[in-house]
Amino acid sequence: FTIPQATNVALEMAGTQNQAQVNSGGTVSGQVQISGASNSFAMNGGMAGQISLAGSGNSATVGGSLAADTSVSLFALLASGYGNSFTLQSSGQMLGNVSVTGFNTVRVNGTLVGAVSLGGGSVLQGTGFVNGTVGGAGGVIAPGNSVGTLMVGNYVANGGVLQIETNGAGLSDQLIVTNIANITGGSVTIQPSTGGANGIYNILAASTVQGTFGSISAGDTRMGVGAQYSASGVNVATISPFQVDATTRLAAADTVRSLDVLERRAAQFQDAAPSAPGAKPSLSGPAVAANTDGGQNVTGFLTGIGPISQGSRADGMALWANAYGSRTRLYADGGVPTIQADGGGVMLGVDGEVAKNLVVGLMGTYSQNNANASGSASPNYTSNAYSLGAYASYEIGRVVLNGSVLVGRGDDEANQTYWVGGGLAATNANFNDLRIAGRLAASTSVEMGTMSFIPRAALTLLNVNVDSYTESSFYPSLNAAWSGSDYTLLRPEFTVTMQQKVDLRQFGWAGWLTGEIETGIARDVVVDSANPMVQLPGYTPIQVQGFNQDAWVLPVGARLSLSATDKMSLFAAYDGNFSTVGTDQSLRGGLQVRF
Repeated sequence: FTIPQATNVALEMAGTQNQAQVNSGGTVSGQVQISGASNSFAMNGGMAGQISLAGSGNSATVGGSLAADTSVSLFALLASGYGNSFTLQSSGQMLGNVSVTGFNTVRVNGTLVGAVSLGGGSVLQGTGFVNGTVGGAGGVIAPGNSVGTLMVGNYVANGGVLQIETNGAGLSDQLIVTNIANITGGSVTIQPSTGGANGIYNILAASTVQGTFGSISAGDTRMGVGAQYSASGVNVATISPFQVDATTRLAAADTVRSLDVLERRAAQFQDAAPSAPGAKPSLSGPAVAANTDGGQNVTGFLTGIGPISQGSRADGMALWANAYGSRTRLYADGGVPTIQADGGGVMLGVDGEVAKNLVVGLMGTYSQNNANASGSASPNYTSNAYSLGAYASYEIGRVVLNGSVLVGRGDDEANQTYWVGGGLAATNANFNDLRIAGRLAASTSVEMGTMSFIPRAALTLLNVNVDSYTESSFYPSLNAAWSGSDYTLLRPEFTVTMQQKVDLRQFGWAGWLTGEIETGIARDVVVDSANPMVQLPGYTPIQVQGFNQDAWVLPVGARLSLSATDKMSLFAAYDGNFSTVGTDQSLRGGLQVRF
């Protein structure tokens, strides 16, 4: 119902979904009591009395003037309710004190001449002015209605929370205190929005600041947050975990990619020539059978289509090379943007049989990765990595044991932008990382008809260690010192490869064709990590938390090799690792020459 002009009433609302409105010029004397659920009351006139909200989901809005009974708290009944809200609109004025308990909200967009006392779970929001003291243990002060400024007379943290939101334009909430801000025992929570992660924000300005906050954190617990205190204000700095994730996780993905190639080179005992099922090869002339990545085995002139047989080896040494392109997507929790990276590289190697049933080889690699936060040109990260690997394969009966070791170095560059005073400031850092990894694997071959199935079990251990470095900027306040970080990953895995070899000469063509399809299951376990500490001038130390979640991984692969002569072969391959925390895919092709 609507109360017209020049009407004096007291009002009580109960039940559900009732509505009442006092028009401009109308007045209410006495008390307005609202209980029940989902009721609404709008005051656009004048009122001398008290508003009490209880129940749940009820709302009261004041756009006129309200002179509350100062001997009784405004929201005296809120302790028995939850989800209720009181809004003092920008056109509204109120004289009196406000007491809020329970999970209820007060929005002050107008002028409140009085104090606001907050109990556990209660929230004060708005862009208006409260000339009295605000605070209370367990209560939350969230300036603005989105990003905005709230002004108060005095602020007493006293176990309460100051909740600050940032946005993609580099702005943040701010609490302005015209007199004294006593922040001892309080805490700050930063709620970053997309694009507003890295920045320097003035969250509190006061005539006098007493004490320091007990804790400062972010809604994304991995984000680094630090504080700078002065006699008249508090600044906070926020740092996204992008730089940590891009460095360690991309280096780990790059290392696993290289180990996969190392192991397949070492497993050449499973790459003998095909023969027709139940038939012996004809020895009428030389022939070549391709291995998985282009290896060759000279075993005589073989005809037919059939499974592999272990143990056949080619004489001499083999030189091989491949080039690849890669695409990596990294996911994270807490609203951190997905990291997307594209890259590529080359691999060069030599291998051969040095003793009966023992093959050894060496591999050198160069790779480059370029990464950025998904949908944004900044921040970005570039890595140029160089590594050297050694591998060996030893055959015992029908079981092949493989061992691979890889050591590499990454030359890294990171560029980020920080919001400072609503404008962007760029930073740059150059640093190095060390990558060490090893893998042990065992496999065998099961022949089924014209195909071979190769079950394989492997265990990988890798470590990425990042040096300490300095992030520099035109703005001295952003010259940050980063400590080193460390990341250790353990990956047990099991795969099955289906392999088919075809003698193309039976179709009138030269050479051999080998095809493979692989799938399996793996588990990435982060066994240890040390996150970097960041020191900005004048700020408390800032720890940035890397993404260290374990994950199940689905490895897949498809490979094709063609040998046209006994000296040369070509190969192409696709490999992918898919998990809940990211994907890594690569497409490569190469050449092998035997001498």
